[in-house]
Amino acid sequence: MFVVWNPYLCKRRWIKWPSGRFEEDQIAFGYDNSSCGIFGVSLKGDYYSYARDQESHGFLWCFDFKRERFGPRLPLPVDPSIVHGVSLSTVREEQLGLLVNRSDTYKMEVLVTNKIEPDAVFWTNFLKVDMNSVGKYIGSGSFYIVEEENMVVLFGGRKRMFRTCIVGDNEAEVGSRRTFFANRSASQLSD
Repeated sequence: MFVVWNPYLCKRRWIKWPSGRFEEDQIAFGYDNSSCGIFGVSLKGDYYSYARDQESHGFLWCFDFKRERFGPRLPLPVDPSIVHGVSLSTVREEQLGLLVNRSDTYKMEVLVTNKIEPDAVFWTNFLKVDMNSVGKYIGSGSFYIVEEENMVVLFGGRKRMFRTCIVGDNEAEVGSRRTFFANRSASQLSD
C-alpha cells in the first residue's frame, strides 16, 4: 500500500501497490516546499513514469487518476538492457515523448507516441542523434520537442554543471555551461 496525498484538499488516500519488487520503490506526484523533482509526466489525466524492476529492467507505468489505480506495464520501444537513461516529456499535451540514451551505441533516440492509452502505447521514431557530436554526456534531463523544426532542446547535467543542447537532423549545438554553487547568489554564478 502507498498513500497519495492531495495538499490542496488536505486529504489522503491509500492505494494498493501492484505486485512486484522494484529497485527504486519511490514515486512522487507533485512537490513540497523543500524539494521538487520531475519523475514523470501527466498526459490526458493519466500520470506516466519510467520504472525499473529486477526482472524487466525498465518499463513505463501509468497511473489512471479516474480509476485510481496503476495500469499494466508498458514496454519500452528499445531493449531495456541497453538503456543508459530515460526521460519523458509531452508533445502539444497530446502525445508522450520519450528520450532514450543508449549505452551500446552512444546514441540518443527520441520517440513520440502515435497512440497512448493506460494499457497500450505505440511509438514513432522522431530523431536519432550521435551523442559524440555533443561532446560530454548531457544526461537524461528534461527535453522539449520542436516538431516544426525537427529538433529537440535538451536540458541536463550532473551535480552542479548544467547544459542546454539543441539537436536536430544529426547536428548538435551545445549551449553555454554554467556552474551553480549552492551558497552563492545568482549574481555570483560563474560561466
